[in-house]
Amino acid sequence: MAVSKVLTYVRNSVPDAIRNLGPSQAQLETMARAKISDALTRRDALTDALRDAGAPVR
Repeated sequence: MAVSKVLTYVRNSVPDAIRNLGPSQAQLETMARAKISDALTRRDALTDALRDAGAPVR
């Protein structure tokens, strides 16, 4: 479902790029999954710095 939402957003946001670059549905899905995975696993630098400085972890 998340991939579908991402692709809907992309198609509405940059239709000219999609049309000009011509990626396949499979390519778009692969890129969407990669971005979703990155967003879910990305470390937040501010949170890390605060934790390193001794801020309590929730």
